[in-house]
Amino acid sequence: MTSCRTTGESGFTLVEALVALAIVSAMTVAFYQLLSSNIKATQAVETRKRALLVGQSAMALASVLGPRATEARNGKSADLVWEARSMDAAEEEGLQTEGIEIIVSSPTDRRPILALRTVVARP
Repeated sequence: MTSCRTTGESGFTLVEALVALAIVSAMTVAFYQLLSSNIKATQAVETRKRALLVGQSAMALASVLGPRATEARNGKSADLVWEARSMDAAEEEGLQTEGIEIIVSSPTDRRPILALRTVVARP
């Protein structure tokens, strides 16, 4: 049997080219999956950051007006919805306290993203 290559010929055989193509394809798929998961993680962090800002603003509003005030019960901001809830209060050292909980969620499925809680002293 004779060899397919003669002395002095250079180049790749079809098998070598297919193996190289398979290796490059596998590396491309792995890179795409890594990039895709990185983008999803970045979007989740950005959503939580927006939810924290919305929650802090809603908490400030509910702290000033009280969670039972109509304006401070719920709202929508930055493509997120929030709801203020009054928590059980107790009297401590002569001060009447009121607990406030803010739930920030997605407007489409109402899935909670963030919950903030605080206690406010009332005169």
